[in-house]
Amino acid sequence: MKIAGINPLQGMTRPSDVNAASRKKAAAKELDSYTPSTEAKEKSVARRAYMATPDVRADRVASLMAQIEAGTYKVNPYNIASKMVDARV
Repeated sequence: MKIAGINPLQGMTRPSDVNAASRKKAAAKELDSYTPSTEAKEKSVARRAYMATPDVRADRVASLMAQIEAGTYKVNPYNIASKMVDARV
Protein backbone atom coordinates (compact mmCIF):
# COMPACT_ATOMS: atom_id res chain seq x y z
CA MET A 1 0.00 0.00 0.00
CA LYS A 2 1.31 3.38 -0.96
CA ILE A 3 0.09 6.61 0.63
CA ALA A 4 0.38 9.58 -1.65
CA GLY A 5 0.84 13.21 -0.58
CA ILE A 6 2.95 12.65 2.53
CA ASN A 7 6.59 13.59 2.42
CA PRO A 8 8.56 11.90 5.22
CA LEU A 9 11.23 14.64 5.06
CA GLN A 10 8.78 17.49 5.41
CA GLY A 11 9.58 19.75 8.37
CA MET A 12 13.20 18.70 8.55
CA THR A 13 15.83 21.33 8.01
CA ARG A 14 18.96 21.10 5.98
CA PRO A 15 22.32 21.57 7.73
CA SER A 16 22.89 24.80 5.83
CA ASP A 17 19.64 26.22 7.25
CA VAL A 18 20.74 25.33 10.80
CA ASN A 19 24.10 27.04 10.32
CA ALA A 20 22.41 30.18 8.97
CA ALA A 21 20.11 30.30 11.99
CA SER A 22 23.10 29.91 14.34
CA ARG A 23 24.91 32.75 12.58
CA LYS A 24 21.84 35.00 12.93
CA LYS A 25 21.64 34.28 16.67
CA ALA A 26 25.34 34.98 17.11
CA ALA A 27 25.02 38.26 15.22
CA ALA A 28 22.03 39.26 17.36
CA LYS A 29 24.02 38.58 20.55
CA GLU A 30 26.83 40.81 19.30
CA LEU A 31 24.35 43.61 18.67
CA ASP A 32 22.75 43.30 22.10
CA SER A 33 24.90 45.32 24.46
CA TYR A 34 24.48 47.97 27.12
CA THR A 35 26.70 50.94 27.77
CA PRO A 36 25.62 53.07 30.75
CA SER A 37 25.29 56.80 30.19
CA THR A 38 27.56 59.32 31.84
CA GLU A 39 24.70 60.32 34.14
CA ALA A 40 24.17 56.70 35.19
CA LYS A 41 27.89 56.32 35.93
CA GLU A 42 27.89 59.51 38.01
CA LYS A 43 24.84 58.37 39.95
CA SER A 44 26.52 55.04 40.61
CA VAL A 45 29.63 56.76 41.97
CA ALA A 46 27.49 59.07 44.14
CA ARG A 47 25.49 56.12 45.47
CA ARG A 48 28.65 54.22 46.40
CA ALA A 49 30.00 57.29 48.20
CA TYR A 50 26.71 57.72 50.06
CA MET A 51 26.66 54.06 51.08
CA ALA A 52 30.25 54.33 52.36
CA THR A 53 29.36 57.31 54.58
CA PRO A 54 28.53 56.24 58.15
CA ASP A 55 25.08 57.10 59.55
CA VAL A 56 26.61 58.47 62.75
CA ARG A 57 29.15 61.26 62.90
CA ALA A 58 31.51 59.66 65.39
CA ASP A 59 33.55 62.84 65.87
CA ARG A 60 30.44 64.84 66.80
CA VAL A 61 29.22 62.12 69.19
CA ALA A 62 32.63 61.92 70.88
CA SER A 63 32.71 65.70 71.29
CA LEU A 64 29.24 65.80 72.85
CA MET A 65 30.00 62.88 75.15
CA ALA A 66 33.18 64.59 76.34
CA GLN A 67 31.21 67.80 77.06
CA ILE A 68 28.54 65.86 78.97
CA GLU A 69 31.14 63.97 81.05
CA ALA A 70 33.00 67.21 81.80
CA GLY A 71 29.76 68.94 82.77
CA THR A 72 30.24 71.69 80.19
CA TYR A 73 27.39 70.72 77.86
CA LYS A 74 24.65 73.34 78.11
CA VAL A 75 21.11 72.83 76.85
CA ASN A 76 19.32 75.88 75.48
CA PRO A 77 15.65 75.44 76.55
CA TYR A 78 14.48 78.07 74.04
CA ASN A 79 15.92 76.09 71.12
CA ILE A 80 14.22 72.92 72.39
CA ALA A 81 10.88 74.71 72.84
CA SER A 82 11.15 76.28 69.40
CA LYS A 83 11.80 72.93 67.75
CA MET A 84 8.91 71.35 69.66
CA VAL A 85 6.56 74.09 68.45
CA ASP A 86 7.85 73.70 64.89
CA ALA A 87 7.20 69.95 65.11
CA ARG A 88 3.83 70.61 66.76
CA VAL A 89 4.50 68.29 69.65
